[in-house]
Amino acid sequence: MKTPILIAVTLLFGAAVHAQTTIYATNFESSQEFNPGPLPLAGPHWKQKGTQPFAISSKDGAPDDHILECRSDASGASARLWLTGVDFPAGSDKTVFAFVARVEKSGSPGFQGNVHVGNFPAAPGIKPETMAAVLSFRGSGRICTFDGDTEIEVGNWKNGEWMPFRIELDSKAKTFSIYRDEELLAADYAFPDGKATPVCAFGLNYYSGKDAQKESAIAIDSLQISHP
Repeated sequence: MKTPILIAVTLLFGAAVHAQTTIYATNFESSQEFNPGPLPLAGPHWKQKGTQPFAISSKDGAPDDHILECRSDASGASARLWLTGVDFPAGSDKTVFAFVARVEKSGSPGFQGNVHVGNFPAAPGIKPETMAAVLSFRGSGRICTFDGDTEIEVGNWKNGEWMPFRIELDSKAKTFSIYRDEELLAADYAFPDGKATPVCAFGLNYYSGKDAQKESAIAIDSLQISHP
């Protein structure tokens, strides 16, 4: 598995200088040692649990363009996957998670595909403990998150559409903001768990629903974790 990238990037905008440290970045390509097929159950940076393993698949039929995906046509299929063993610099209050995501409905109202960030040492679950932010795609087509312990609908998603997201977190203020492309979906919402610091974890959760009618999936690509 590819060694996490740790680099400093300096961008110049007029007289202002903005530094960004990339902690981990991947496009899930073979050159980064992500080969097509199921991910190993225990790898150096990605681990998973559940009845349906995540896999490296071709993106939109392009054999040399890969994505990380969990897909099933069964009812009750579930999977949890999380990134581990990545060194997050100590003492930084702000963290940014950027990625593109695609979700496909199962036809079950209970379908969910979730993105989790926070301070969880193992598989992310559905409880708020250790969660700094949750981005949840529901079977109804809603996008939901939590402001503290209050669930809030922040948008809608279309079946099979690739969507760019950015989750910006402030561990000192214990707040987060979510952007889809450049549209602000959630502004300075409170962490579901105020103790989910320092932020140092990323994970995915997939559930096809107990009465799935068709094949469903959640997939991500172009993942970058950074400190601004």
